[in-house]
Amino acid sequence: MNFLSSVLLIKRLPNYKLVIFLMILSGISEAFGISLLVPVVTSLIGESSKVSLEAPFNYLPEFLTLLGISPSLSFILPFVFVAMILSFLAVFIQERVLAISRYKFLAGIRNEASKNLVDSKWEYLKKISSGELSNKLLLESEKAAESIVAIALMLSFLIQIFFYLAISLMLSWEMTLIAIFTIVFTGFTSYRLIKLVNSYGIKSVEHNNAYNRQIVDVSRGMKLIKAFSIGEYVKSKLLKLNYKATEVQSKILINQALMKFEIQALISLALIFILIISIEFLSVEPSVLLIFLFIVLRITPKFFTFQGQFYSFYAHKPSLDVLNELIENSKKEFEQNSDDKKIFNNLIEKITFKNVDYKFDIKGDSVLKNINFDIPKYQFTSIVGPSGAGKSTLIDLIMGLLIPSKGSIFIDDENLNSLNLNSFKEKIGFVPQEDIFFDGSLKENICFDKGIPEGEILEALNIVQLKDFFNSLKQGLEYNIGEGGKNLSGGQRQRLSIARALLRNPSILILDEATSSLDSNSEKLFQVALDKISKKYTLIVIAHKFDSIKNSDNIIVLNDGQISQQGTFEKLVNTSGLFQDLYKTQTKII
Repeated sequence: MNFLSSVLLIKRLPNYKLVIFLMILSGISEAFGISLLVPVVTSLIGESSKVSLEAPFNYLPEFLTLLGISPSLSFILPFVFVAMILSFLAVFIQERVLAISRYKFLAGIRNEASKNLVDSKWEYLKKISSGELSNKLLLESEKAAESIVAIALMLSFLIQIFFYLAISLMLSWEMTLIAIFTIVFTGFTSYRLIKLVNSYGIKSVEHNNAYNRQIVDVSRGMKLIKAFSIGEYVKSKLLKLNYKATEVQSKILINQALMKFEIQALISLALIFILIISIEFLSVEPSVLLIFLFIVLRITPKFFTFQGQFYSFYAHKPSLDVLNELIENSKKEFEQNSDDKKIFNNLIEKITFKNVDYKFDIKGDSVLKNINFDIPKYQFTSIVGPSGAGKSTLIDLIMGLLIPSKGSIFIDDENLNSLNLNSFKEKIGFVPQEDIFFDGSLKENICFDKGIPEGEILEALNIVQLKDFFNSLKQGLEYNIGEGGKNLSGGQRQRLSIARALLRNPSILILDEATSSLDSNSEKLFQVALDKISKKYTLIVIAHKFDSIKNSDNIIVLNDGQISQQGTFEKLVNTSGLFQDLYKTQTKII
C-alpha cells in the first residue's frame, strides 16, 4: 500500500471531516502568526525606520496606517500574541477532537469485529483460537487505532508544512528549495528503516497471538499444571514466547531511535548548509533569515513528530490489517438471514435425517456418511459410539449449527433450511459436555435476558438437585458464580447447565454427556427426575455411561461417521456388534 492510499484511511476515523477542518484551521492560524512576525523582526533589527514590506507581510502595518495608528512595535506585538494564542487554541481543539475520535474508532472496530463474530456460522467460529481472538480484540485493536491516529497526525503535518512552505517561498524561494530538498532526501534515507519496521510489525502480531494462545491455555489448564507439577515446563514455554514478542517490540523501538538520530543529523547539517548559502551566496536580509530560521525551528519538532507517526503507522499497520481481515472473514461467514422464513413453534411429529453427509472441508473426507433415521416426538433417543465417530457433529446438524453437505434434515415435513433458524433454536434446550458460564450472577447465567418468574427458576433448580445449594446462598439468585462458574463445583455447574436448558421450555432437549460430572447419588436422583420429565420433551442424549440410557426408546450407534446399529438397549446389548463390545468394555472397567 502506497502512502497516498494509506492517507485515505483517515476516512475511517470518526469525525474525520471536522478533524481535517481543524488541521487546516491550525495551519492557517500558524501561518498567520508567523507572517505577523516579519514586521516585528524587521522593526527590532532596525532595517528600516519605517515598516515598508512586500505583500503579504505588509497587510498589518497598512491596516494600522489606515486606522491612523503608527505601525510601531508596541501596536504590532499584541496582534502577534493574539494570533499565536489562536493558533495554539486551534491545535488544542484539534488534538482534543482527535483523541475523542481515536477512542470512538477503537470502540467501533471492536464492536464491529465482535458483532460480526457473533453473527458468523458455528462452522467458522469453531476454527478460531480463543487466545488469538482475545489478542486481536484487545491488543491489536489498540494498535489499529494508533495506526489511524498516526495517519491523521501525518496529514496534520503535511497541511501545516504546506502553509509553512507558502510563507517560506514568499520570504526566499532559494532557501525554500534547499529545505524541500533536505526533507525529500531525509525521506529517502529513512525508507529502508520504514520497510524494516513494517516486517517487525507483522512479526509482532504473530508472536503476540502465539503468546496469548498460550496464556489462555495455561489459564484453562492450571489445575492440570499443578496436579502434574509441570510448572517449570510451562514457565519455560511462556518465557520463550514472551521473549520473542518483546524482542520484536524492542527492535521496533531501536529502529525508531536510529531513524530519529539520522533525521536529526541530516536536519542539523541542512540548517548549517542553509546558513552558509544564505549568507555567502544569496545575501539574504537578516530579518528574512531570522524568520526563515524560526520556521525551520518550528518545523523541526513537527518533522520529528511526523517521522514518529510515519514509523508508528507502519509498525501498527499489520494490526489494522489483522482486524480488517477478521471483520471481512466474519462477514463472509455470516449465518444466512432466515427472518422471512417459516416460524417454528413446536415439534409435531418427528425429526428426520435423509441421506445426510457432512464434511468440514470440501476437499476432505465426510465426517458423517449416508445418515438416515427418525426421532419421533416425545421419544428418548440416545447416540453412542467411540470417540471421533461423529456424535457431536450429528448434534450440531440437529440444532441447525451446521448445514448438511448432502441430503436433508426435516422437522416434521419442513426442511430445516426452510425454517426460521432463530425460532427453531429458541425451542431447543442444550446442555454441552463442557460447562459454559459467564462472569455474573446465577440468574443472569440461566435466564440471560428473559424475564423468567422466580417460581419457575426454583422449580428447575429443584429438578436438578440444586435446591439445598440455593437455599444456602445469602445472595440468592444474585449470587456471582465467577468467571466460567469457578465459584461452583463441577457437579453444580453441570446441574445448573441442565436447569438452564429446562428453563427455555424446550420442545427438543439435547444433553451432551450431561451427567458426566454428577456423583452417583446425584446422578440417580437426576435420572429419576429425567424419567419423569422425558415425556415432556423430545429427548436426545449423547452418552458414554450406558446405564443412563437403559430407558431409551431408541439408541443410534455411530462408528466412523456411519450408523452401525439401531434399537432398544435390551436388543442391542444382546446382539453381537459394536454396542455390545462397548458395553462389555465399560462393564469390565466398572
